[in-house]
Amino acid sequence: MSSLRLSVVVLLAFLVTACGSTAEVPWKEGDAYVLQFRPSVGQVFDVELSNTNDMEISVMGQQIPQKQAMSISYSYAVEEGAEEGQFQITSTTERVQSRTEAMGQNLSFDSAETGDRVPPIFQPFNALVGTSVSMSVGADGTIHSIDGLSDLTQRVMDSIDMPNPEMNEQVRSQMEMTMGEDPMLENYRHAFRWYPEGPVAVGDSWTKSATTYAGFPMETSTTLTLDRVEDGIAFISFTGDVVSDDSEMEMGPVSMTMNVSGTEEGSLQMDLRTGAVMQATQQMTLSSTGTMSNPTDPSQEMEMEMDGVTEASLTMTLRE
Repeated sequence: MSSLRLSVVVLLAFLVTACGSTAEVPWKEGDAYVLQFRPSVGQVFDVELSNTNDMEISVMGQQIPQKQAMSISYSYAVEEGAEEGQFQITSTTERVQSRTEAMGQNLSFDSAETGDRVPPIFQPFNALVGTSVSMSVGADGTIHSIDGLSDLTQRVMDSIDMPNPEMNEQVRSQMEMTMGEDPMLENYRHAFRWYPEGPVAVGDSWTKSATTYAGFPMETSTTLTLDRVEDGIAFISFTGDVVSDDSEMEMGPVSMTMNVSGTEEGSLQMDLRTGAVMQATQQMTLSSTGTMSNPTDPSQEMEMEMDGVTEASLTMTLRE
């Protein structure tokens, strides 16, 4: 009987030790937290990304207010990566919604409701639905490779079919600035840019740099701070600076050179077990000046200014 009692005590001691071992909790090292991307193979996340722009554009003294909103629903399917410590993520676009208010016109689009009748101006957005890219993502958020992006952007460009060649060229130029291969690649990278290089304790901060696109490339330097941890969720706030010097854009027959400065701030909630960002909000306040001209007629050069606020939100839900 005493031998049996001793065995039970030893077994209980072993279980307590095993359950309390940091080996069983890869996201904790003493008082610090290891914030890494570590989902389980086979998991699928439903993602909703929304973006709104409220801008005031001034061209030669004429004020042009403009509001834009866009929402994209897509899924992340997690598979085992080819290299140790990497995951293969297949991202599939499932729904796109867009709304624009400018110069007295209101235009809206929802891929779930249009059926086969899609206005030409929204064809590029509709072309996104059903497309997939496959990314190899490391624990530190680095995208090591991405497949399918060229086919996706080509499908978007091929969908452009405006009433005349001049409008066709202008829309194509605009789409290349926001949905071309380079901006789309940076936007995918942006989704995984949050992770620090090493363990962080509550109150610690780290800095990340990235390129984002709003019709032209903008460099961001963001400082993130781990504010608190509750129930397996890391609450992180961030602030940063945004700058773009002499960025050039081509919009059909019109050429633009822009200088942008601004700030960003926001917060996010990261699941410690998977490293997935379950909720995030971001606000960017931007001020820009530039020159718009026609290369064939330099006398048509016009000065312009833009001030605006961009707000973005993300929710990610583990599919049951």
